[in-house]
Formats: sequence, C-alpha cells, structure tokens
Amino acid sequence: MEIKFKGTAIKTNGSFPKVGDTLPEMKLVKADLSELNTKDLKGKKVVFNIFPSVDTAVCAMQLSKFADKLKDRNDVDLVFASLDLPFAFKRFCSSEGIENAVTASDFRYRDANKLGIVMEGGPLNGLHARGVIVTDENLVIQYAELVQEVTDEPDYQAALDKV
Repeated sequence: MEIKFKGTAIKTNGSFPKVGDTLPEMKLVKADLSELNTKDLKGKKVVFNIFPSVDTAVCAMQLSKFADKLKDRNDVDLVFASLDLPFAFKRFCSSEGIENAVTASDFRYRDANKLGIVMEGGPLNGLHARGVIVTDENLVIQYAELVQEVTDEPDYQAALDKV
C-alpha cells in the first residue's frame, strides 16, 4: 500500500487488514519479556495500535490518549506494538503512569509484518507505519485504519466508536 511520511510517498510491505477480517495470530514480547500471542486476546474487545516508536511525540500521544480514554474499560484489551524494545515501553508507561496498556515489542518475531505495515523506503524504512485495529471479542475486525500520513494521529473517535 502507499502511505506518506512528511508528504513523501512510501510503500508498505502489504495490505492492511479490513473490517470483517480476523486479527492474524502474532507473537509479540511484552514489557516483562513474556510472550503475548494475539489469539490469547480472545474474549475481550481489542484496540490494537501499531506505530513506529514510542520515543516519538505522535506515538507517545497515541499511547497516552487511548490509555486515558479506555482507562475505565475492563472489557477491552488495549495493545500497542512497535519495534521498540520492551524496556522502552516499560520506561514510557512507568514515567507516564499508564497501567492499562499492554505493550508489545515486535523485535523478536516480526510477526506484525503480517499486517502489511512495514514501511519500505523513506527515513523510517523498516519500522512499522501507524495504524489502529479494533476487534470484537472473537478478534473479528470492526475498525481498521492505516493512517495515510505517518506523522498524523489516528482518528481516535472513529476507533472508540467501534469499541
């Protein structure tokens, strides 16, 4: 797919999932270095966020805003995935007081590549693009947004409306 980084066209490694698809099975690494398998998220709604790095302003904002808006929802798993090391996620969430986010690094398995979000070209070549997927309790996708300009925030309200 084609997206933009600061106005310059770049491609991703495939097609982003669509509404009606099932979230693919992926293995990721949580902040405590244990594994998260997306199939284990079944049973709750999921807001699955993908982005380049928690150490950038827009990515940090995305994590903080979703965590704040969903802090009282016990029926939702809020997941964030990037190629950041688990330690970066742990540091960020600790310093921001975020306790309701499941952070998951794709550094070990690169399974999030299945989402077609790896940027090919541009200064962030190889990192994940920005996207949000909302699933129901059976991991069927109810909302899918691959943000067309990587430096833009996702449409929070559109995603939250599907939770």
